[in-house]
Amino acid sequence: MTDFRTRSGNRTPMTHLKRSKGLKCPWVRAIAYFDRYLAGLPESERAQGRELRLRVPLDSLGLPGELAIDRDVVTSFAPLTDPRGLEHGVSIGWTPVGNAALPTFRGSLRITAEAAKSSLVVLDGDYEPPLGALGKAFDAAVGRKIAEATGDELLKTIAERIEVDYATEEPHISR
Repeated sequence: MTDFRTRSGNRTPMTHLKRSKGLKCPWVRAIAYFDRYLAGLPESERAQGRELRLRVPLDSLGLPGELAIDRDVVTSFAPLTDPRGLEHGVSIGWTPVGNAALPTFRGSLRITAEAAKSSLVVLDGDYEPPLGALGKAFDAAVGRKIAEATGDELLKTIAERIEVDYATEEPHISR
């Protein structure tokens, strides 16, 4: 699911991104594995927070091959202030490490109940392209596609980790 829209703030417009990925794991178990994944991210030596590697598969941009571009960001997490129903997650923000021309992001990362044996991991928030007007033009041309692919890849990584942990630790239930 993709939802891009421009929001006006006090300074500059932000681009909204909403992505989701299904999980083959009940919500009550997925939240424990989700928390473990986040806690396992390494502390950043460059800034306050945890390091998260973001990946953009180049085939998602229409380029041939199985190459990808990886970049590190420093993330911060805080408990959600507005959980609704059967959902669990964190407010998340990230900034690029070093001089990388990457967007900053602020939003939420949530696990929501979908059915008895399945859940959904959702990334929902706003990002600001770097480099001012040039960055906004790049975002309009190809940056949105990169943001979408990056979000999908992050959710895929989290989903795979949760599903592997569930199948490994609870094989009698996970079938």
